[in-house]
Amino acid sequence: MQKGLIHIYTGGGKGKTSAAVGLCIRCSGQGYKVGFTSFMKDFESGEFKLNLPFTVFRHTPMCGFWKDLDDGEKLCAKKCAENALKEIFRTAKDENYDLIALDEVLVAASLGCIDTSLLKELILTKPDGLEIAMTGAICPKEIEELADYISEISAVRHPYEKGIEARCGIEY
Repeated sequence: MQKGLIHIYTGGGKGKTSAAVGLCIRCSGQGYKVGFTSFMKDFESGEFKLNLPFTVFRHTPMCGFWKDLDDGEKLCAKKCAENALKEIFRTAKDENYDLIALDEVLVAASLGCIDTSLLKELILTKPDGLEIAMTGAICPKEIEELADYISEISAVRHPYEKGIEARCGIEY
């Protein structure tokens, strides 16, 4: 594969995870080795229930919303998330992955669930050919500065504004 670039899908609109999954499908369809994982989620979303044509890394899921966790739970979640992130980068390097997609990693870094300096270090020391796609509604400036692609997805209209909750198969 060519030189690996950095993609960011951010903003308040729907479609960031869908864009990352789509990129994974496209890349794996060309025969490249691809991995995908998510942070800040419980792995109940539809993309984790399929036999996808790429590796889905599962790790200790987030149990509840970050804002609702007490300090001890946050510390535990942070340790689990950071260990998972390091393991994914190690695996990508050791097993010659071409693309890894890190869903909601930007939110995890923005909220303190993953240390932004750790994420930055892992990106800066990645193998040269490894492409990285990251999603999250908010993005730390230090990570934004590393990106080759930044796609901001804005919400012009969303059913939540009408009181319609997240729907199975559409939002998760």
